[in-house]
Amino acid sequence: MLDGVRRVRLMLDTAGLPESARPQGLSAIGGTRFVLVELNAVEKRYRVVLEVLEDGLPVTEVAMRHGVSRQTVHTWLRRCRESGMAGLVDRSRRPARCAHQISAEMERMVCDLHRRNPRWGPLVS
Repeated sequence: MLDGVRRVRLMLDTAGLPESARPQGLSAIGGTRFVLVELNAVEKRYRVVLEVLEDGLPVTEVAMRHGVSRQTVHTWLRRCRESGMAGLVDRSRRPARCAHQISAEMERMVCDLHRRNPRWGPLVS
């Protein structure tokens, strides 16, 4: 972990690129060039799931290592089982419905009353 961001090494072939076009931060290790790249949220979640499922690590340990709760790891495991990697994509936090919204029938009745009695309620132009 570097500065709270999980990073992974990717092999990058820079042969034939001029020095100015090469990405910064490259280091040669055994003749192979590597660059550090940030993982996106889905990739991070997938790695967490793999640590539990494939490596057999306890959920508590994996959760502490990645700075999330046990419940979050269990949620990711369930979503991954149900939908694969697509289940690990961020979901909308928008509520499914507005709790204080009136029904369409009630709205229709209010509009009818206002049309029949234009002086009731706010003036609408």
